Amino acid sequence: MGISDFFLFKGAPETEGDARENDQTHNMSFEGFVDPTGAVGPNVQFIVGENNANFEGEIPMLPAAAMMAAGNDFKDPQFIVVNYLLDICQGNGWFKLVDPLEPCVIKMNSRKGKEAKYRYLPACDYIAPFSFVDCAARFLRSDVCVRVSFPVIHAILDVFSDKKTVTLDADHNIQIIKNIPDLQWVRKYQNCAFVRTEKSLVCWHNSVQEVTSYVRTLEKKMVDYVWEKGNAVDLNATEYVPRVTFTGALHKFPKSDSGSDDTTEEKLENIVFQKVISENSSETSKKPNLTKTSSRLSVATPTNKVSMDLSESNYTNKVSMDLSEGSINRREPLDLSELHEPTEEKEKIDASSNSSQNNENENHSTKSTQLTTKERISITEESIQDVSSNNEVELELQVSERPVMYTHATMSALSVALVLTWSGLQIAEVAKTIKAEKDYYILFSLLMVAPYFLFTSFFGSAVISVVFYILGPISQMERNSYSYSVNKVPRIKAVNGNLPHVTIQCPVYKEKLESVIKPTVKSLQAAIRTYELQGGSANVFINDDGLQLIDREEALERIEFYEECGLGYIARPAHGDNGFVRKGRFKKASNMNYCLNISKMVDVQFHERLAEIEHPTPKEESGLYLEVLEDVVKEEGKCWAGGDILLGELILIIDSDTRVPEDCFIDSVSEMYASPEVAIIQHASGVMMVVGNYWEKMIAWFTDLIYFSISCVSGNGLTMAAFVGHNAFLRWSAIQELAYVDEEDGRTKYWSESHVSEDFEMTLKLASLGYTIRIATYHDRGFMEGVSLTVYDEITRWSKYAFGCAEIMFTPFKKWWTGKIFSNLFILFLNSGIPLSCKFSILSYMGTYFAIASSLIMLIANYFIVGYYNWGYSRVYIDAMKVFVSVLVVFGCASQVAYIIGRYRIYKHSIWQMILEFRYSVLFCVFMGGLSWHMIVSIGSYFMSIDMQWGATAKDIDDSNFFKELPKATKNYRFMYIVCILIIGGMILGAYGVPYAYQIRLLVCALPLGWSVASHMLAPLVLNPQLMTFAW
Repeated sequence: MGISDFFLFKGAPETEGDARENDQTHNMSFEGFVDPTGAVGPNVQFIVGENNANFEGEIPMLPAAAMMAAGNDFKDPQFIVVNYLLDICQGNGWFKLVDPLEPCVIKMNSRKGKEAKYRYLPACDYIAPFSFVDCAARFLRSDVCVRVSFPVIHAILDVFSDKKTVTLDADHNIQIIKNIPDLQWVRKYQNCAFVRTEKSLVCWHNSVQEVTSYVRTLEKKMVDYVWEKGNAVDLNATEYVPRVTFTGALHKFPKSDSGSDDTTEEKLENIVFQKVISENSSETSKKPNLTKTSSRLSVATPTNKVSMDLSESNYTNKVSMDLSEGSINRREPLDLSELHEPTEEKEKIDASSNSSQNNENENHSTKSTQLTTKERISITEESIQDVSSNNEVELELQVSERPVMYTHATMSALSVALVLTWSGLQIAEVAKTIKAEKDYYILFSLLMVAPYFLFTSFFGSAVISVVFYILGPISQMERNSYSYSVNKVPRIKAVNGNLPHVTIQCPVYKEKLESVIKPTVKSLQAAIRTYELQGGSANVFINDDGLQLIDREEALERIEFYEECGLGYIARPAHGDNGFVRKGRFKKASNMNYCLNISKMVDVQFHERLAEIEHPTPKEESGLYLEVLEDVVKEEGKCWAGGDILLGELILIIDSDTRVPEDCFIDSVSEMYASPEVAIIQHASGVMMVVGNYWEKMIAWFTDLIYFSISCVSGNGLTMAAFVGHNAFLRWSAIQELAYVDEEDGRTKYWSESHVSEDFEMTLKLASLGYTIRIATYHDRGFMEGVSLTVYDEITRWSKYAFGCAEIMFTPFKKWWTGKIFSNLFILFLNSGIPLSCKFSILSYMGTYFAIASSLIMLIANYFIVGYYNWGYSRVYIDAMKVFVSVLVVFGCASQVAYIIGRYRIYKHSIWQMILEFRYSVLFCVFMGGLSWHMIVSIGSYFMSIDMQWGATAKDIDDSNFFKELPKATKNYRFMYIVCILIIGGMILGAYGVPYAYQIRLLVCALPLGWSVASHMLAPLVLNPQLMTFAW
C-alpha cells in the first residue's frame, strides 16, 4: 500500500492491476529494516561498480569480492562523477584525518518516486546500519554528500567543545551533532553539520560543484577564525533551543472500489520528521518572542509510522473544538465585530469572552490600542533592555528613533487646495448664473460637487506630484522614516544561538509544479539556509487550494515534492464535497483562513497536552505532535495535511511565483523586533519575467512605477504604506487581533472573506488599531513577483480592485433605503486616528476606480449634451474634450516625464533606458481607455448584489495563436463588443442618418467617445501578443 491510497480522485476507478502497479511505483515503506530509534526511512539501493550490490531494506554485510574491477567502472558516468569528487577532496587534503577504508563520498545515482539509488566511495567490505553512507542516504536524501576531517576541524570542535553551534561569524552559525546517526535530526537547509565524536564535517548539496564550493568556504572561515581568535570563546553564549523542521504527509485518500480489502485499516505512510537537536538539554530556555502571543512549537519530531481509521463515519464536516482561549486578541476601544454585519451581536459576545480569557493567559496578552507612537517606542527600548539582560536577543547598535516626514502632508494639502479651487470655481459659476439669469435649477448641479471632488482628487495629486518629482526635495528618500525603510536597521544577533522563527506562507492553486512552484521553493530554500546559518529558523507553509482538485498523478507528484523538501502543507476539500463550502468571491482569503485555523488547532492542542508531561524528551514531543496532527485531521474530516504547519512569530506571505533574496529574513526580523508598532513590512518588488513579450514588459514597467510611487509617498511621510498582499512580513500577533468568529461555520477568521481586496481591508483595520504598515526598499527589488501574463488577467485584476473599493466604501443599493449608504469599515476608517493626509491619499486612490468606471457613461452623455446644445450649455459644465486633453497631458505626458526625472534623481537610473520605456505609455493609454466597461460591470454588480467571483491569475502561459485567441477574446467580451458596435452605429447614425438639424459632427464630442470605444475594442486584441502569432 502506498501514498496513493490516501487520496480520492474523481473519475474511473483504477483496476486491481493498476492498484498494484501504483503501490510499487509510489512505495514509501521501508521493509525489513528495524530502526531502534523508531525512524523509518525510504527504500535505498547502494551501488558499487557494474556488479552492483543492490539491497533494499535491511543492509547485509557486503563482502569485498562483490566489488568490481575499477577499469569497467569508468564506463559509467555516475561513477566518474563520484570518483571526481573523491579526487577533489583528497587533493584538497579534506580526508587527512578520515579512515581511508570508510566511505566518505556518496552521490545519488537515480531517483524514481520514493526509491533512490546511490553510489559511494571508497569501496568497503560492508555498510553497517547507521554508518555515514547509510544515514546520508536515508535521512539527508541529497544528491551529493561528503564527510571530511582535517586538523582545523579538530581545532574548531575543541574550541566549541561545550556548545551546540559553531559560530564562525554572524552569517555562519553551524550546527553540531553528537554522532553520525544524529543526521536524521539536522537542519537540512544549513547543508552542513559538525560531528563531535567523529571530529568531522558533513556537507550535502545538489551538485558536486556546490558541495566543493561550500566546503572551501567553510574551510576558509574556520582558518580565519582560528587565525584571528584562536581559542577565544564567548563564555556567555548558550545553547540554542531545538525546533521542528519535519516533512511528511498526514492526509486521507480513501481506497478505490477495485479489489481492496474494506476491512483493512489504512495507514498514513512516510511521515518523516527531522529533529534539530543533538542532545536534549535537561533545562530548556525560551525562544526570543517578538510578540509574546505566538506559541511556536520548538521541538524535534522523529520519523514514525501511524495508522488511523479513515472511514467516513469517523469524520465530521465541522471543527467542534473551541479556539477562543488565547487565540483571539482584541483591543477594547475599537470593536471590529461591527465590520461583520451578519454576526454583529454574536461577535460582540465572543469578543467579550475572549477578552476575559486572554487576560488570564499571559502567553497571549497584547498591548492596548491606546498606546501612542511614543509609548510604543518607549516599550521597544524597554523590551530591548529586558531581552538583552536575559541573553535572548540583542541589538548590535542602538536603533535611532524614526522621524515623521511632512513632505507628503504638504503635497496632500496642496492637492486638496487645488481640487477645492476647481470646485470653488464651479460654485462661482453657479452663483453667476443665478445672479444673471435667475435660473435656480442650476443649484442641482451642486449635487455633483462631492462626486467631482472624489473623481478629481487623484488628478490633483498627480499634478502636485509632477512638480515635486521634478523640483521637490529628495533627501528624505535616502534615510529611514516612520513608514519607510531604505537602509537596513542594525541586525539583532542571537546570543543563545536562536533568532525568531519565521513562517513562509504560500497560497497555491493549480499552478504547474515544475515551472512555478519548484523555482519558488528553491528560492525559499536558499533564504532559509542563510537565516539558519545566522541562528534563526524558518518553515514553509503551503496553503494548497488545488491539491484536492487536480488529477491523481499531479497530486502525488506535489505531495512527494512537499515531503522531499520538508514543506508543511494543508489542502482543504473541494467546494460542495459533502457540503463543504469554499466561501468568498476571491478564494485566497478563505483558503488562508482555513489553513490558519488548522494550524492554530494543532498548536493549541499540542501545547495543552505538552503541559501535562513533565520534562518531555524530544521523542515524546515528536510523538505527541504526531498524535495531535492525526486527531485534528480526523476531527476535520476532509482535510489533507502534512509537515510543519505551525506558525512562527512572523509570517512572510508570498505568491506561488515569487523569488526572494537569499539574505532577507534577518533584516526584516530585526526591523520588526525594533519596531513593535509595525504590523506589516511590505517589500518593494521587482518583476520576474516569464515570457518576455511586449505585454509583459509593459506591465513590468507599470509595476515598477507603482512601487516607485508607493516608495516616494511613504518616504515623503505617508504614515501607512500600501500592502499589496504578498512579499510582506506580517506580525502574527497583530493579525490575531483582527480575528473574529464566523457565525455561519463557527470558524475563526483572520482575513476577510467578504471582501475581494482582503489585503486592502486588512490594511485599513490595522491602521485603525494604531499599527503601522511600512515599505522597505533596501533589498533593491531582490523580491520578485510575477505579473499578469495576459490582458485578460490584467482586466480581471482591475475589475476586482474596483469591486473591492466599492464594497469597502459603500453598501449595496438594497441597504440604502435604510439610510445605510457607507460601510462599517469605511466609517471606522473615517473615525480612526489615521492622519488626514493619509486619509486623503486613500480616498483619492479609491476614487480613481469610480472615475474610470463612470467615464464611458459620462462620455455618452457628453456626446449628446455638447452635440445638441453646442456652446449653449452653461459654463458650469466642463465638456469631455477638456477633460480628455487634461488627462492625456497630465497622465500620458507630464507624469511620464516626471517619473523619468524623479527616478534619475533618486535612484540614478539610466535616462536613456527610461526614455526607451516611455513607448509603453502609448500602449498603456489604450489599456486604460478600455477599462471603463469592465469596471461598470464590476461596480454595478456589487451595488445590484449580483454575485461575482474571481480565480487566481495564470502563473505561466501556454502556446496559442491568432486562430485560438480571436474567438477567445470575442467570446469573453461579447457583451462589450455588442455595446461598442451599437455606440459606433449610433455615432454614424447621429452624423449622417438623421435630419441635418439633429446631426452631431463636432470633433469635441465625437473624439473622446470614439477614443474610449476604440480602446475597448482594441485592448483585448492589440495587447495580446499571442493573437499576433499566425502559426498553426
